[in-house]
Amino acid sequence: MVDLVANGVAFIRIHAIGSITGDVVDRLLWNYSFMDIRRVVLDLRGCRGGIYEQSVDIVRPFARMGDTISVAHYRTAPNALFVATAKGYLRAKPLDVLVDRATASGGEVIALGLESNMLCTVFGERTRGKGIMQSTAHLPSGARIQYTRAYLTSAGNTCIDRVYGTSGLVPERPFEPDTLNRDTLAMVANALPDLSILRAIYPQPTQELVEQLRSYLPPFVRDVRSLYVVTCIWSDKGKLWWVAQHERYTVKPRVIAKKGK
Repeated sequence: MVDLVANGVAFIRIHAIGSITGDVVDRLLWNYSFMDIRRVVLDLRGCRGGIYEQSVDIVRPFARMGDTISVAHYRTAPNALFVATAKGYLRAKPLDVLVDRATASGGEVIALGLESNMLCTVFGERTRGKGIMQSTAHLPSGARIQYTRAYLTSAGNTCIDRVYGTSGLVPERPFEPDTLNRDTLAMVANALPDLSILRAIYPQPTQELVEQLRSYLPPFVRDVRSLYVVTCIWSDKGKLWWVAQHERYTVKPRVIAKKGK
């Protein structure tokens, strides 16, 4: 998990959902509620899921009391309805959720629970479409068999499972995250020396630099806000090196670097 606060934006990236992920995220978000946060970005790209109940808990801080977060339709038991029983302490903050084709299972539960209650704007690609709950049985022979216990829906009975439903969650604001990565990095990755100049001049990115970098982004990408630009430029060193080797992604970074001299 990665968390970062910059320019009034709280950024949390969740790679997997384990037995304490909901508690960890809750503590982070609770701390954010005491800060001057303008909005929250929840990055679920590549999140293949995990424990269902923990996924539901991650939605609660943003939900209104009485919001139905998720419904589990069991094969051999009554349906289970997961409802927010308290007012989420971050419900008033704008929330952006990033998803991609690898977002599945618990990651989709989070995105669908937020989107179906109109608590966020979802950006990215159509998700994988694994809206089911599975368990593993161990056979006497030592073999294992995985079986489906339930399929999952939103309050409005939307199922995103590729077998039982609509084959994934379609974002409200679609774009290719890989393209966003390349286009963003291209702004500063003309060559590694230029990148070194930028980092030397701006050990911490200033608001002016961030806005200048954002000005080169397509309008629909700017909705992700400046924090994504910051994290790409100052954190993704491996991707920066890769982009620096490809001429098609090296248009304007040198100009930015020269202006900073």
